[in-house]
Amino acid sequence: DLVSIQAAEKIAKTIFDDGNYLYMNADLSFNSYLQAVCLARDGRCDEAIEKMRECYNYAVEADKMHEAAKEKPLNYTCHILSKLVFDPKNYIKSGTENNVDNFREFLRCDRLAPLRDRDDYKELLEL
Repeated sequence: DLVSIQAAEKIAKTIFDDGNYLYMNADLSFNSYLQAVCLARDGRCDEAIEKMRECYNYAVEADKMHEAAKEKPLNYTCHILSKLVFDPKNYIKSGTENNVDNFREFLRCDRLAPLRDRDDYKELLEL
C-alpha cells in the first residue's frame, strides 16, 4: 500500500542522505511509479502525475549514472555506504534497454488508466 511504498522511499533517502543515489535512482524511479499507481487508484490524479514526473527524473539520472560508471566505477558518498562502489558490470540487465524506456513502459500500464485522458499525462508520453 501507499504508506509502505512511501516508507521505502524515506528509508532510501535517509541512507543516501547526500542525494548521491547512483544505482538507487532506478529503484527510486520504480518506487515513484508504484506510488503513482496507488494515488491514481485512489483518485489522487494530480499527485499521481507528479509522482510519474519524479519517476522520469530518477530514470534519467539512473541512465546518466550507468553511462558515467561505464568509464570508471563511481563511489557512493553518503557516510553509511562511503566504501561502496557502483560498477554497472556487477548488475544483471533485463527487460527494456534503459530506465527511461522502463518509464515509458510504466506509462502504458493499465493501472494508470485513470490518468490517460489528462493533458499532463499526454505530456509525460512526450518525454
